[in-house]
Amino acid sequence: MKELVRLSICSCQKMTTFLFIVVFSAISLSQTHSIRTTEEGITDSYTHTIFLSSGPVEALTSGLNDTSTDRSYRVVIVGRSIFKNEFQGHDLYVEEFVSGPEGCCKWLIGTRKVDLSDVMSSFKISSEPFGLRLKRWLSTRSFELEFCNQEFCVTDIDKRKLMFHRVK
Repeated sequence: MKELVRLSICSCQKMTTFLFIVVFSAISLSQTHSIRTTEEGITDSYTHTIFLSSGPVEALTSGLNDTSTDRSYRVVIVGRSIFKNEFQGHDLYVEEFVSGPEGCCKWLIGTRKVDLSDVMSSFKISSEPFGLRLKRWLSTRSFELEFCNQEFCVTDIDKRKLMFHRVK
């Protein structure tokens, strides 16, 4: 009987150790990170725009002012130039728009630059940054992005910190 109890206790300790390792590994290898953005001034244009994409429009229940009824976001990918037409990396911006009744009079009300170096360090990407492209919009506040041969689902684009979830 003592042998059975000793065996049972030993098995429980091994199972507890195994579960601890599994849970700790899942936490430490998290595939989701909060990524910083910085407020940028509202601009009419970018120097080297590579890609623009507007997401779906959502109706506002209470407008930011008396005339706004809809909100949408736009992703802008801009090439950083070091010399004439020679690009060194990309910048990623998220812009917020509101519009009036029936889509009239669209206003840019905010622009945030996504910290791509924060993405690289958070997901331990050691290569040079390359291959930035928006794959598709998932909802009014989320999209799928490819960056450095990895796919990310980006959510909470209406917040100061975006949530990047590594898909593959």
